[in-house]
Amino acid sequence: MENLNLKFEQLPNNWAVCFIEDCPVKEQCLRHLAAAAVPETQTYGNSVWPNAQKNGECSMFAEVKYDKLAGGFSQLFSNLRQQDYKVIRRRMEDRFRRDYYRYMHGDKLLNPDQQQWIKQLFTQHGYTEDLVFDHYEMRINFPSNLDKKLRSNCSKTADKEQ
Repeated sequence: MENLNLKFEQLPNNWAVCFIEDCPVKEQCLRHLAAAAVPETQTYGNSVWPNAQKNGECSMFAEVKYDKLAGGFSQLFSNLRQQDYKVIRRRMEDRFRRDYYRYMHGDKLLNPDQQQWIKQLFTQHGYTEDLVFDHYEMRINFPSNLDKKLRSNCSKTADKEQ
């Protein structure tokens, strides 16, 4: 697996990292690769326990995936007809609310679903060519739903034990 060049600050809050060296899937697991980002000064935090491994599989496995995030959409507005400008802008302001200007200037990045929504909005108004954002970045996708699912399973187990 390539070096992800992760920094500890990039890890989501409460992200469980893995230090299990004999794990058969460690080279493909984001949790194990993220453990390399933990600084020597960090002495505690969430981690994967060895009993997550059963029959050569790990219930905490998180595949390394990337998202293509977009920054800024000023280019999209450059070729709009006057009659469409206000309508499209209002819909986007309603969608992104107080973060509209941060998204527009690229201070906040748009995830793939948000990009798709914007492209569909422009397509609905007849714009199908040159629907590109100002810039793009590839970022690691930390699957937050995996941790939520596991916390849910933990609480169900705790309820059964009581």
